[in-house]
Amino acid sequence: APKKARSPHFLGIKNPKGFSDSFKKKLEDSKVFISYRGDWMRIAPHVYNNQSDLERLLKHLKFE
Repeated sequence: APKKARSPHFLGIKNPKGFSDSFKKKLEDSKVFISYRGDWMRIAPHVYNNQSDLERLLKHLKFE
């Protein structure tokens, strides 16, 4: 996307293998809510997210 059409608070992570249901369940069980778009995970932090929220997400970002 052109730079002027990008949103700086969105982060996309691509996993060519996709994201397994077990991975999604682990995040959900940890209260980490992410949007999935095919092989992409869309992360959109907001002002109400804090350091603890980020740490929970990072804990699970190990791809299979």
